[in-house]
Amino acid sequence: MDSLAKSYVHAQSMIGADKIVLPKEDDPKLWDPVFDKLGRPKTAAEYKLPEVKLPEGVVINGDRRDAYMKHMHEMGLTQKQASGLYGHFMEDQAKQFESLAGRRTEETNAGIESLKTEWGDKFTEQVNHAVLAVKKFGSDEARALLDSTGLGNHPALVRMFANVGAGLGEDRAGGDGAGDFTTGQEQAVNTIKDIKENKDDWKALNDRADPRHKAILSKWTEAHQKAYPGKQKD
Repeated sequence: MDSLAKSYVHAQSMIGADKIVLPKEDDPKLWDPVFDKLGRPKTAAEYKLPEVKLPEGVVINGDRRDAYMKHMHEMGLTQKQASGLYGHFMEDQAKQFESLAGRRTEETNAGIESLKTEWGDKFTEQVNHAVLAVKKFGSDEARALLDSTGLGNHPALVRMFANVGAGLGEDRAGGDGAGDFTTGQEQAVNTIKDIKENKDDWKALNDRADPRHKAILSKWTEAHQKAYPGKQKD
C-alpha cells in the first residue's frame, strides 16, 4: 500500500508538468526541441567552458575549441554536460603533456650523460662541432623541429652533427666563406669560456704539474688564435 501511495503522489505531481516526447526517428530536426527543453544553449557559442590550467607553453587552439563547442551542440549537450566533459578532457590532456615532457627530460639527460661518458674531456668540443654543423646546414624550420621534438638532444643525431662539424673545422682553414670564419670565431670564444668555467680545466691550465696542462694549454692557445686573430693572448 505504501508503494502504491507513493506512486500515486508522484503521478499527481507530474500533472501540469512539461512533457517531453522522444522522437522515434534519428532526425536532428526532431531532436532539436528535445535538446532545447533539456537545457541545451540556443547556440554553440553560448557554452561557458571552464578555464583549465595548462602546462607552460601549451596554448588552446581557438578554432579547435570552437569546433568542440559546435559538436557538443549538435550532440545536444546541456551546459553542465558540456562543461564537465570539456574540463575532464582538458585536464587529462594536461596530465599527458606533463608526463610526456617529463619523459623527454629524462631521455635528454640520459643522452647527455652517455655522450659525456663517451667523449670525456672532448665533450664540450664535440658539442661545439655539432652546433657548428646545425648552424651551417640547418634552416630555421629544421632547428625549430629539433628543438620542439627534442631530437636535437638525441645522442645519435648529436654524434652525427659533431662529426659533420668536425669536418667543417678542418676545412675552415682553406675556406673562403666569411660565415665559416664568424662561426669558428664564436666557437673559439665558447671554448675559452668553457675552460674558464670548468674548475678542473682551469686548474690544469694554470698548474704546470698537472698531467693535463699541456693538452688544455694547447686547446686554450688554439682557441685564442681563432677567437682573436692577430692578437697575442697570454
